[in-house]
Parts: sequence; structure tokens; C-alpha cells
Amino acid sequence: MHRLSYLLLGAILGGGAMFCAQNYHVVRSDDGYHAVPKVSATFDEAYVDVRGFDVEDWANHRALAVAIVKAEQDHLIQEPAVETVRRRWRDTIEKLKEIGQ
Repeated sequence: MHRLSYLLLGAILGGGAMFCAQNYHVVRSDDGYHAVPKVSATFDEAYVDVRGFDVEDWANHRALAVAIVKAEQDHLIQEPAVETVRRRWRDTIEKLKEIGQ
């Protein structure tokens, strides 16, 4: 009887995991994990770590960006994009300082 119980528990857990993977993006950001509802039910991008994303990465993950905006969690996109601009600006200033010396 224990084997049947484990089988049923595994089927329930597996079905729940499949449902979540198909209907939600699990997004890892600097401030933790966020569950963002998907725009369409697919298995694409079930888990995405956006901590190192820059503007080009967001362009390559448009479905995720649309889902984040639709879920009104824009801070997940804006903060990494702003940090990318800041980093590039700092690099440019450092290069100009090196040229000027």
C-alpha cells in the first residue's frame, strides 16, 4: 500500500510542477524570487535568472519582458537596464581618464 501512496504523491507533485512551469515564470532577481504569470501557456523560460541581464538580454527574452510588464513588476526590468547604462557610462569615463593621462 505504501508504494501506491508514493506513486499518487509523486503524480500530484509532478502535475503541480508541470502546471506551475507551464503557467508561471520563476524570475530570480537581486531582491529574491518572483512568480510572474506567463502570457501564454508554454514550457519556455520557466526559470530565468535576470540578475546579470542587460538591454540585449531583454530584447532576446521578449515574452518574459511582456509578462513582467503585464504583471506590473517593471522593477525587474528597469533596475538591471539602468545598471547596465551606469556600468557602460563608468567604463567610458575610465577610458577617457586613461586617454587624458
